[in-house]
Amino acid sequence: LEGVINRVAVEEVPFSANIGSGPRAKNTRHSWELDTLATPDVTNKRNEGYNIAAEAVVQPTKVANITQIMTKAVQTSGTSEAVDEVASATSRSVQLVKKALELRRDREAIYLYPQSADAADPRAMGTFPAWLTTNVSNGGGAYSAATLSSGLPVKATDGTKRPFTETIVKAVLQSCFKVRGRVPKVLMIGPFNKGVFSTFAGIASSRFNIQKDAPTSIIGAADVYVGDFGNLTVMPNTFQRERDGLFIDFSMVSAIPLRPMAEKDLGITGDSIGSFLVTEGTLKVHNEAAHGIAADLNDS
Repeated sequence: LEGVINRVAVEEVPFSANIGSGPRAKNTRHSWELDTLATPDVTNKRNEGYNIAAEAVVQPTKVANITQIMTKAVQTSGTSEAVDEVASATSRSVQLVKKALELRRDREAIYLYPQSADAADPRAMGTFPAWLTTNVSNGGGAYSAATLSSGLPVKATDGTKRPFTETIVKAVLQSCFKVRGRVPKVLMIGPFNKGVFSTFAGIASSRFNIQKDAPTSIIGAADVYVGDFGNLTVMPNTFQRERDGLFIDFSMVSAIPLRPMAEKDLGITGDSIGSFLVTEGTLKVHNEAAHGIAADLNDS
């Protein structure tokens, strides 16, 4: 038997690999504050000698997210522990490596799937799409926007599906620019809509490939789209929903650990031994207005 196990599965997790890791959470509810500046006042002129009056100060908005526990367990027999572990796909060490990869994939999919924050047991984090309320293009119909409830994110309700178009991309980017004066650098989409994106009119002359091992490139395969507000890196991700096109500023989102991934013993049961991997943490979207979403895209 060859000492190699042949595994065919997607192991890259582009969202998780590109976001930063923030400071360790100190509780199951992790809080931070959002702030902005007042709208420019084009009438801001005063008489000479004007008597200054105090102005109201808008206080920052306090928001939070909830930590979520994720696990993967293994149970191996005494026989599998006794044989050559490189040649045995059932040995504990091999199974733990496999479960660690599966846990990473679970976390990536959870980050990108719409889920409201919930402090009830079992706790649930508010995921990336659930935060996005400002720079949104949706398909209408039954769509209702994401919102905050007691500072916690509540996911949007899906609307009517529609074709993915360049007009949608431009609308979200324009919204982001109006809010912040700059746009997210990454558009993350599913494999089907990555193909649709490649058919946009004139795309051949404004698109070039970045090798993932090139200097200064982001982690994961990507193309660069030259738009009205600068370059947009387009990344396919098989772990997200096809109906969501996510415009991401990776500097404005972080993974917040409460308990880093660790192995815990389940002990011996008869002629077998069990253990499990556990991790707990949440997602910090520093300010959702730095990001955007093209919702309700066709998935086939």
